[in-house]
Amino acid sequence: MSQELNGVSKLHGQVTQGLFNKLWPGYLKEELYIGYVTNGVHHPTWVAPEWEQVYKELTGSIDFDQTDRSQWEKLYNLDDKKVYEIKTNLKKNLFINIRKKLQAEMMDKHVSPRTLLNISSHLNEKALTIGFARRFATYKRATLLFRDLDRLAKIVNDPERPVQFIFAGKAHPHDGAARIL
Repeated sequence: MSQELNGVSKLHGQVTQGLFNKLWPGYLKEELYIGYVTNGVHHPTWVAPEWEQVYKELTGSIDFDQTDRSQWEKLYNLDDKKVYEIKTNLKKNLFINIRKKLQAEMMDKHVSPRTLLNISSHLNEKALTIGFARRFATYKRATLLFRDLDRLAKIVNDPERPVQFIFAGKAHPHDGAARIL
């Protein structure tokens, strides 16, 4: 009954056209005006200070105009070693913060020091880290990762390419299904 219909992504918009097509007989699903809204990033509050410094060096300003193609060209020409150095330092800081947060939460829950040390020492800064840090809801399908356990085992048990997953989030108190995730 609303004036506009949107999916939460381009693909979801297309799926929604198919779902709502029956409401408008005589129209192809592609003719339905069902758009999509993709969440964006508010660049000034999202970017790390280390990257602001790079932007300042490249463009003379910490403000990176995402609509200015010439600024992207400058960024694309940035030395790969510099990008890797910044990425590595930011990842190191991320893991410092993760360990601090884990320690504080586990101490509040009176988890044994041995367990705390075991978890903290297994966090690998050099591993590919896949994070799921958001509000838990069943429709976000956090458990989809576990659908094909044999495939997952091959991915996570390759000693040459370590992978780790970090899940962080909280379900709504009344969302019982998401709370057990």
